[in-house]
Amino acid sequence: MPIGTCTGQANKDRICREYIVMPVLHLWTLAGETKQSCAGGRTLEASYYMFEAQHRETKLIETFYAGETAARGFLATIPAPPLPCFNPLLHGPTGDDDIVDVPGRPEPGRGRGGPVPHRTALNRELFQATRLFVCWLPTEPRAALSNVIREIEARPSDDRLKSLAQSLNTMVGSYGRPLRQMILDLERRGNRIRPFAFPYVVQALLERGLPNHIDP
Repeated sequence: MPIGTCTGQANKDRICREYIVMPVLHLWTLAGETKQSCAGGRTLEASYYMFEAQHRETKLIETFYAGETAARGFLATIPAPPLPCFNPLLHGPTGDDDIVDVPGRPEPGRGRGGPVPHRTALNRELFQATRLFVCWLPTEPRAALSNVIREIEARPSDDRLKSLAQSLNTMVGSYGRPLRQMILDLERRGNRIRPFAFPYVVQALLERGLPNHIDP
């Protein structure tokens, strides 16, 4: 691993001095995954974070994974708030992605992965769709997808999110199968996936006259 081991606080401090470290995703581990932790290369269990690290001199960007304990150390060092954890499975803790902004609802509290944001229905669907796509991907997400993921979190405006729906749709389409088929692939690997639907994403694509690579 180019960044080196992240075991121990001294190594986390070194990494954060040499790299600009950014948390991108907080995901539940699925059957069939073999992602390795930066802390000794162990296979990740339960849930984990994906980080991006941009070298401060070369500007090259690397991706690495950390289990909950190592991730909390990085979040405290950067510093950065925890990300909501996405669990696509029928079992285990439910995800904060099920919470949608409802007029008159009390202010959100804190979920298992940190603050629970207000989400529009389109924001929720994009939150879920991007993470399901990442769960299926055979390689680490490219920088463009990571940028879309961050934009979805940072910009809850529906007008802006419709362009992000188009970006995600293009990325999914480049793999020659729709997101719905990718979800079925995850189930064939031994995962019992929660029922997901993406009507608002599909509507955003139809409004723009685009082919539907999400849920045809």
